[in-house]
Amino acid sequence: MLLLALTPSVVQAFRTWNLGNVSAQKDWGKFMPWRAPGRAPVTSPCGIQSGYGPGQGLFPCALYKTKAACKTTPSSGGTGGEPDCAWNATTSKCGQPEGAPPFRPFCEDYPSHCAKKPQGTPGTALPPTVPTAWKAGGVVNVTWQLQVNHGGGFQYRLCAKGAKGGLTEQCFQRTPLAFATDTTVVRWKNGTEIRIAARDVDVGTVPSGSAWRRNPIPACSCDSGVRCNFLNATVPVNTTWDAMYGDAVDPTAPPSSDPTRHGWGCPTGLQFPAPAPGLYGYYAPNSNISNFEMVDEVLVPAVPAGEYAMSWRWDCEQTPQIWASCSDLVITA
Repeated sequence: MLLLALTPSVVQAFRTWNLGNVSAQKDWGKFMPWRAPGRAPVTSPCGIQSGYGPGQGLFPCALYKTKAACKTTPSSGGTGGEPDCAWNATTSKCGQPEGAPPFRPFCEDYPSHCAKKPQGTPGTALPPTVPTAWKAGGVVNVTWQLQVNHGGGFQYRLCAKGAKGGLTEQCFQRTPLAFATDTTVVRWKNGTEIRIAARDVDVGTVPSGSAWRRNPIPACSCDSGVRCNFLNATVPVNTTWDAMYGDAVDPTAPPSSDPTRHGWGCPTGLQFPAPAPGLYGYYAPNSNISNFEMVDEVLVPAVPAGEYAMSWRWDCEQTPQIWASCSDLVITA
C-alpha cells in the first residue's frame, strides 16, 4: 500500500495519540490514516454497511502481528487487539484460543445492525434523502459527534450528483470545503455552547494544500485510550464491564477539569489537554462524548447550481480506520 512508503506529515502539534511517542511500543501509529490525511484509500467515500466488506468481521486475530498486540486481557498486560485472541508460541501467530467459537462475519454477530442492507453495502447505493439547501458563496454549519474516540481528524467534501463516473473518492477530492473560521462550537444536549480553538493542517494532505481539522477531543492517555486503569493495575479484575470500559465509573457525575480524579477512569491523564472541562472521553455510552457535538463553519464554493452530495471523512490515528458518511444537498446560485 502506498501509505506505508510515506513519511508521516502530521507534526506533534496536530497529533491526537501517543504524543512524543512515549508508548512502550514507540511510534506504533505512524502508518495510521491521520498521519497522512486523505492519502489512505477507501472502499466508498460514503462509508459501507457495518464498516466491513462481505465475509469480514470484528477484529480478526490474524491482524495482530505481535504478542503484545495479540493479548489484551488484564492478566496478559498487552496494549492492543481483542481479549478473544491468543498468541500461539509454536507458530508465532495470533489466533483464537482453543475451544473458542469460530470467527463469524460482522452481520452474523450483530444482525440488528444489518436488518435493512447487506453487509458491505456502500453508502453511495442508498436512496436519496430530503436535500439540504445551500447557497453558493455562503457560509454554513456542519456538525459531527463522537461515539468512539479514535483521534485523528476530518474533512468535508462535495461531489456533483451528475459527475462523470459517479460519487467516487476522486470526485469528492476535487472539491474539499474550506473552514470559514479557526474555531469550533461545542454544543451540549442541553443547548449550552462553548467556542474552542481549532487546529487545521494543510501540509502533506490530500488534496494537496487542503485543510483537515484535528479532532479536538482527547481520549485517556494510554495506547488503548480507555481501560488505562487496568493496564496500570489500579482497578480490581472483577470490576463491572461498564466500569472497565467507560471513562466514567459514575456517568451521572458532573464534568471535571481533572480527569485523573477518582471515578473518571483516566488515571494516566489525557492524550492532550482537554479544550474545556468535561470535553474528553473514549466510549460514548459511559462518558461525556455522547452529550455534545462539534459544529464547524465551512465555505460553500462557487459551484454551478444543482444537486450535490457532501462527504464527511474522518481519518483515525489510534486505529487503521476511515469513517465516512454522506448528505444530500441542493446548491443554488
